[in-house]
Amino acid sequence: MEELNLNVSQKRYIRASLLSFERALRWIYQLLTSEEEGILFHRDVRLDAEDRKQILCKIDKAFTIIKETARRFNLEVFEENIEREILAEMSISWENLEECRSKRVKGYGDLSSNAAELIDKTITELVEINLDLLETAEKDIKRNRRKK
Repeated sequence: MEELNLNVSQKRYIRASLLSFERALRWIYQLLTSEEEGILFHRDVRLDAEDRKQILCKIDKAFTIIKETARRFNLEVFEENIEREILAEMSISWENLEECRSKRVKGYGDLSSNAAELIDKTITELVEINLDLLETAEKDIKRNRRKK
């Protein structure tokens, strides 16, 4: 049997591609199996039951192939730090929320003082929650760093 050794750069390249594909598949899997309904969105799945089943079977097959490939090439498994994911998402959300203040919204047209007040009050409340989430995630990262 032929040798399956890869150098570090080759492993990194293969792993990155497979990881990207795996994440996309997991997202699709979640979309097809979740009953999640949002406040500002509704998922409209028009796939019939047979097509959905076929897609899920193909995704499962891809997971098996990825798992076997990772094993055969001894690809490193990294632990994802959820706290860092929270920090990243909340940092982006914080910026997006701040951009929604009435001062910015007025750039799209006239805004009544009542609407401006409600927008700013709402954004302030959401930013406070966002900052609390950021603070909690940062605290956990620091605490876990000290444990190591």
